[in-house]
Amino acid sequence: MSYKDITLLAITGLSPQVVTETLFAIHEGGLEWPTQIKVITTKKGKEQARLGLLVDQQLQQLCDDYNLPVPAFSSDDILVVPAADGTPVDDARTLEDQEALADFITATVAKLTSNSNRMIHASIAGGRKTMTFFLGYAMSLFARPQDRLSHVLVSADYESVSDFYYPTPEQKKIIGRDGSLLDASAAQVMLAEIPFISQRALLNDALLQDFSTLSYNEVIRAIKLAQEPQSIQVELCYDRYAPRIRVNDTVIDFSRRKLEFAFFAMCYRPRESDYDDAIERPTSELSKALVSKYFYLELANLAGITYHPQDEKQFLDELQDNEMINERTRKSLEREGGLSASSFDTRKANLYTHLQKALPKSLVDIVMPAIVRDKEGQPLVRGEKSSQGGQYGTWLKPKQIHFV
Repeated sequence: MSYKDITLLAITGLSPQVVTETLFAIHEGGLEWPTQIKVITTKKGKEQARLGLLVDQQLQQLCDDYNLPVPAFSSDDILVVPAADGTPVDDARTLEDQEALADFITATVAKLTSNSNRMIHASIAGGRKTMTFFLGYAMSLFARPQDRLSHVLVSADYESVSDFYYPTPEQKKIIGRDGSLLDASAAQVMLAEIPFISQRALLNDALLQDFSTLSYNEVIRAIKLAQEPQSIQVELCYDRYAPRIRVNDTVIDFSRRKLEFAFFAMCYRPRESDYDDAIERPTSELSKALVSKYFYLELANLAGITYHPQDEKQFLDELQDNEMINERTRKSLEREGGLSASSFDTRKANLYTHLQKALPKSLVDIVMPAIVRDKEGQPLVRGEKSSQGGQYGTWLKPKQIHFV
């Protein structure tokens, strides 16, 4: 498949030559030629890249020498990583600066990979080791099947030679590190493609789109948490105006999703009997009455009112007065006589979508209410499907759940 946008994303330090060296190797290897270039560097590195690639026109010269189209590239495409205080960093040496650097690089990769019509070729040939590590790991988090990760290898005599940018088609004298003369055309430049396993499936589209609101460390912690389900702690906070669910360090706001909060709490609430009080998708009047009762109890807890099963109309009016439900929902609950099967499905689907905005998919699949027992109340193994439906609950242990 051909892509409209092919972006070379490179890390550079004080040697912008890695950009032209990588471009030369891409050309020699017959790989996809970039349509644009993005460089991530420091404040000092930006000036070196601007002078070498643009002012000295080394990028233009490479393309002229080998009859190649010039990728879109300007000083605006040289991205400077921020320090902890947001200013352009000269050299990230503090822990806070390292965290800001990690957030910037991963957010940049997340943004670039959000366009399905774009292919990314990321180069980790230049810059500080921490910068190249974060770029490599960001690619393992966000890269799609079409994306590449590579490192460029240059003949030893030509490494870190300020006059060398790429092997020229004709002989060209340059001065080596020891002052001796070298022929730029004799240099050997090879591209080493780096295989990696993409973890993009652990995330989800909603989280990828909102990645700018999360830090590198938050995403890593969330992914690790999904791999250690016994470490998960879920706290349900019953705040009438701002209900929220905390999954370890991540707080998820439910102020506009109060029905979904109640659905979540209903499924998570421990019952005296796993069978008689089971939460099932309502397919009969009996199961609808039971599920509706527990659903209404959670909404009443959230609103700080008393549930009146003997006068459902009055209770629904109180819920509406306390802004737990709107007029449309109240009429729907009255018409359907409680939480119907279709309303149950809607609440479940909305909850899943809402959780995905804040958590990786792998973690959502653990904390999301699920069928955890079959119709007879026998426990299922996580991942096991029950074709006949079953009882809803959570895979977490009671000690991992806290109602506040």
